[in-house]
Amino acid sequence: MGVRRSEVENEEAHPPKTSIHVPITPTTTTRKKSHLPYFPPPSSSVCVRAEVVRVKRVVGFLWGGGKGREGKGEAWHKPFEHRKEKRRGHIRVVDATRKGGGASDDVMTTALVPILSEHKSKSYLITFFIGAALVCGAYFLSDAFMMKEYKDKISMWFTTQYRQSNVSAPGETKTVRAVSDPCKDQRRPLGSESLPKGIIVEKSNLEMRPLWGFPEDNKKGKSRPRKNLLVLAVGIKQKGIVDHVVRKFLTANFVVMLFHYDGIVDEWSHLSWSHQAIHVSAVNQTKWWFAKRFLHPDIVSEYDYIFLWDEDLGVEYFDPNMYLRIIKEEGLEISQPALDPAKSVIHHPISVRVRGSKVHRRMFKYKGREKCTNKSSAPPCVGWVEMMAPVFSGRAWRCSWYMIQNDLIHAWGLDKLLGYCAQGDRTLNIGVVDSQYIVHLGLPTLGGNKSEADIPANATDGRMEVRRQSFNEMQILKRRWGDAAKEDRCWVDPYPVPANETKPGNSPHAR
Repeated sequence: MGVRRSEVENEEAHPPKTSIHVPITPTTTTRKKSHLPYFPPPSSSVCVRAEVVRVKRVVGFLWGGGKGREGKGEAWHKPFEHRKEKRRGHIRVVDATRKGGGASDDVMTTALVPILSEHKSKSYLITFFIGAALVCGAYFLSDAFMMKEYKDKISMWFTTQYRQSNVSAPGETKTVRAVSDPCKDQRRPLGSESLPKGIIVEKSNLEMRPLWGFPEDNKKGKSRPRKNLLVLAVGIKQKGIVDHVVRKFLTANFVVMLFHYDGIVDEWSHLSWSHQAIHVSAVNQTKWWFAKRFLHPDIVSEYDYIFLWDEDLGVEYFDPNMYLRIIKEEGLEISQPALDPAKSVIHHPISVRVRGSKVHRRMFKYKGREKCTNKSSAPPCVGWVEMMAPVFSGRAWRCSWYMIQNDLIHAWGLDKLLGYCAQGDRTLNIGVVDSQYIVHLGLPTLGGNKSEADIPANATDGRMEVRRQSFNEMQILKRRWGDAAKEDRCWVDPYPVPANETKPGNSPHAR
């Protein structure tokens, strides 16, 4: 059948108007999964017209907002050309330009082209993000209030499940499952495993409490806490000297503790401060015997500094508050006040006061077998204090307490080991305070506090026996230190003696 030239020219001059240029792909008999209703391919012109009428009514109803032929639905009554049909996010393109054998046999091909509505997409995205933000905000707010409670409940639930799962009947062998126990890693003091954690009190102090009432509730009369401790080993014969020392330290808000090595306590009761002090009595026991048993680090951990002094010390030139200020400024973990060379009994030159000096940490000695120079790095040249009036920080005392031996009550040789407890460099953290000094009277106490009339003719010299015992204990301490250093392969000596430096005769490294 031929085509007229006029028709071809007319079509080229006036091409059919189309709202969208989409390649038309005829649908096949194979049905793809889609959420749209399925329209079968046209088989005849009758089916095509019926389908067109059906599509016009449905789409016109939806496009016109449910008004049927009203509104936008009226556009579907126009002659069929290339038109768009919006249906649930898709475009249906109807092509009426393809013709068959006659006008009555018009064959129209339909195709569904999915599109995404821009306006609806933006609305959905905005709604989604707003909802997500609200959910996240509610989650984080509720998490701050409820997480701790739920964490505890979950932890207890896991603990209960763990314990129940591992309980077996008598005679039954049950395999323990590898479930982590949240209570396994809790560190509790030995012996407190049967107690709830909140009731355990690991530390204490030496504060005395009244028989009734709570002094801390009385805010008006509440005094500042006492943060330092004075400990003296005393005998009744030095009561006057001790009285003068205790009065000076009480004005500086110290806690006072007296170790009565002669067993006499009642004769101190007439002193005005006696009821404020703590009295511990044990006959013929030394200061270090008392300290090992009554000054455990957990008992005295609340105190910043511990003064562990002998009884024969004069404090006329000593101010406790000024002394505390100096050792804090100088960073001294272990210290002692210097000795007045004019009035004191001197045993070691490093303890002698240096005039015009605030603190000194080493001594110089150029004569004899043991020389002390600027290059010396071991006691007694540097890092050393005398044991009659040592002052420990809380941290240094905890270390020193562990080093005190239970059976070595005179503590000879311990002075040269204190540098290991200086919490750092012993050449810097141990020193003698010159600006606050004391007087060492050197009075005989243990083994020499009886008059000549009270000593039987055949009795041994008590003082001599005490000195002999002290020397023997020093030798025992040296051996124990050497053995411990050899046996502990994980321990590294922080103060090895250089090969070119002579070891002191009383060094703990010597055997």
